[in-house]
Amino acid sequence: MTGRRKWWWIVGLIVAASLALEVGVRMARGPRSGLIVVNGGDAPVKDLVASYAGVKVLVGEVAPGQSAQVRLENAPSDVVTLAFSQEGNPATGLLLGGDELDQARREGLRIVVVVKPGQLSRYMEDDVSTDEPSPLLRLVRRVMERIRPEF
Repeated sequence: MTGRRKWWWIVGLIVAASLALEVGVRMARGPRSGLIVVNGGDAPVKDLVASYAGVKVLVGEVAPGQSAQVRLENAPSDVVTLAFSQEGNPATGLLLGGDELDQARREGLRIVVVVKPGQLSRYMEDDVSTDEPSPLLRLVRRVMERIRPEF
């Protein structure tokens, strides 16, 4: 084997190993869903807990006018329960359905829950903190677009 041919084999193996590593890490990590809790009231939201499928995510306290981000690992498809207490607010929690979470994950959105005394509202917005592809994956996608533009 000539020196040049050996060099191309080495480069090819390094690229293949890098791609395999990238795919392996992404598959092992699992998907995530984003959830933002905004305190729109004058009193702090206390003891905020998100729970799903036996997992509890303790958020703690959210000051008035502030927000807290909750990352739901492994993208739960069942119901997520938000439990909290707020002075002057008769509501003590909220249930988010699995269909909402699935839609948000598929479309790269996050659910925003606004807590005000006597009122809970929620909507979806673009999740700017979704996982960006690595430089290697962006390069592979760019090459694939050149090879097969219809995909």
